[in-house]
Amino acid sequence: MDRSNSVSSDGELGRIWDDLNLNQRRFVVARQHHSSVKDAAEEVGVAPRTAYAWPDKVDRAVELVAEERMQGVLKMLEEAAEQGAARLLELVNSQDENVALNALRYAINQTQGKPTQHRDVDMDATVEGVDVQIHPNTDEPEIDDGK
Repeated sequence: MDRSNSVSSDGELGRIWDDLNLNQRRFVVARQHHSSVKDAAEEVGVAPRTAYAWPDKVDRAVELVAEERMQGVLKMLEEAAEQGAARLLELVNSQDENVALNALRYAINQTQGKPTQHRDVDMDATVEGVDVQIHPNTDEPEIDDGK
């Protein structure tokens, strides 16, 4: 079997890919960029009804290619996160105290969340026919339930 045009040389996708004709392969790739069968079919120059009539293995190939792409994206994000963490560690260890402090503050805020900052808020609302008014200088909300 010639796998020079194969998306994956092993596993299910490789086996399916080898069984697809050129238009089906082009459709599988186009489907990654279009949310509808109609748009992908038109891009590769086949009638949408033809694409809908193709065997289930074409749809399975679309799913498997999407999964491979997602795995690739996740791997890139993981690598970027590792690089970002390494850079942040360099900044935390900076000789410049301001840089180190800001890096530590950023790391803490990202991993533990920013400390709560309280704000006074006035709010009037109606909840299921009950009027509720909350004001910053009172401990309990004023509730008018119509009784």
